[in-house]
Amino acid sequence: MQHGWTVAAAPWKGMYSPDGGSSLFLMADASKGYSLDSIMSKLAEAPAPIVVADWNGESRPFLPEFISPGRSAETKAKAATPKSQQPPRGPNNSVEYAMFMSGPSRRPKTRMPVEGHKAVGRLLKSVLVDTRQRAGVYKRVDAIRCELDNWVQCEYKRDELSDDVFFELYYHELPKDDPLAASPAGRDRHIASLAEVAATLARHYPECPPLRALLKKADLATASLRAWN
Repeated sequence: MQHGWTVAAAPWKGMYSPDGGSSLFLMADASKGYSLDSIMSKLAEAPAPIVVADWNGESRPFLPEFISPGRSAETKAKAATPKSQQPPRGPNNSVEYAMFMSGPSRRPKTRMPVEGHKAVGRLLKSVLVDTRQRAGVYKRVDAIRCELDNWVQCEYKRDELSDDVFFELYYHELPKDDPLAASPAGRDRHIASLAEVAATLARHYPECPPLRALLKKADLATASLRAWN
């Protein structure tokens, strides 16, 4: 118990990827008399969460993305502008995408091989495990990981990328026998890992704003590593 709060891991894994390593934690302000006991006992009696292997229902696609009247009017006005008045555009190497619970974004108009995602994910995990106390590194590397996790979901269909492989790419911990899992490691190794991440991304993705944004985050994380005493 810290700061008057009670924190406990529930015996029920929750609804978000219970077979993928996630856990459900509950918190209560004990200083105000709240207790987790009754909730924990109820969760202990709850049926096991439904996982991918148990799902026999029919999944439905998400509803179409909501477009506000203002955005719709802006799009129509832009389309009505004579082409001679529109700013010139370079090669279109990116496409728009949208994930559940997030707004529209853009990603490269191609896909990186799964082996490339595996290599990059392994390197990012090795940096993250050692830099939790260095926000300038951890937050940027975690943002790269989250973005690539979104990209790979758009790049591959379920029949091309199984859940077992997908869940291991960016969010499961490294195996203990992996040489990069040895901790703590010197910052030189992390700097080299981020350099390899950047080189791999640049090799497999075309030059475009989404890629530049990721490479910028890698550069800033490297700068933070270099300044870490």
